[in-house]
Amino acid sequence: MKKILLATAAVALTAGAAAADGVSFSGYGRFGVVYNNKPGDGNKKANITSRFRLNIAATKTTDSGVEFGAKFRIQGDQGTIVGSSRSQAMTNNAATFWAKSGPFTLQVGNVSDAIDADNVYYNGDLGLLGWGDQEVIAGTGFWGYGSSAYSNGNQVGVLATYAANGLTVNISYVTPDQTLKSNPTQDDEKAIAIDYTMGAFAMGVGYVKNPGFATDGSASFASFQYSFGKSTIGIQAGNKTAGLGNQYTLFGNTTLVNGIGLQAYVTKDNVDADTTGYGLGMSYDLGGATLLGSVAKLRDTSTQADFGVKFSF
Repeated sequence: MKKILLATAAVALTAGAAAADGVSFSGYGRFGVVYNNKPGDGNKKANITSRFRLNIAATKTTDSGVEFGAKFRIQGDQGTIVGSSRSQAMTNNAATFWAKSGPFTLQVGNVSDAIDADNVYYNGDLGLLGWGDQEVIAGTGFWGYGSSAYSNGNQVGVLATYAANGLTVNISYVTPDQTLKSNPTQDDEKAIAIDYTMGAFAMGVGYVKNPGFATDGSASFASFQYSFGKSTIGIQAGNKTAGLGNQYTLFGNTTLVNGIGLQAYVTKDNVDADTTGYGLGMSYDLGGATLLGSVAKLRDTSTQADFGVKFSF
């Protein structure tokens, strides 16, 4: 699941690009090496990994001050998954459309659901690839911003956002196939997430019904974090669906001297006795690019590591 944090369309869809009406470009590139000690049958443990992502957005502001826009992206991945599947082709995804007026934004089409759009949910991620083992409800497969073009499913969603004075509220509705009158194997997903930031404190809560278009079930999370000086510490708890139990994650990060950063997490769920995971990451600011590396022991007992460079534009 791709991690696209859409606090508001204005932030996420114009980051690093020109603010004026018209067509704008933004994105990032990353490259390095990735390692998995249990890569799957027939695969090597270490591989080169790379990604180029180009976001293309177009905006127009009406005389009354309402911003209308659309965005899609072109992305190429190589070797990012050391396992049974690989993604190596350049692909474009389905478009997102939005209308924004003051603190309100309405997105339609290829949208993140409310959890995927949450401001604080992914704050424990680390490394070049952002390992997701510490994400407390990721195993439920909640709907995220789609990486590919619409296929037979023709999934479409709506995401409404209010963001002002430290408060962000996301409400989403995503259907697996809007052209079908009914789908006996998948139900529409509904989600809500609320964030609030006040000074050094930040918190977020979220709830999703029928995550990932499941026919039943729900999942929820709560996150709290505190920043002091150049450091942040946080805790997350999540209740998963489909018998996956509860998961708890403690994470932290700090900036040391000369642009060196350190990130870490420890996570555990209650499915069985051997489900503790932990990870350590480091970063170095190159001034326009960042050197990133991490090593993590995942809850499935595999060990993964990555190292490389990431730059944004």
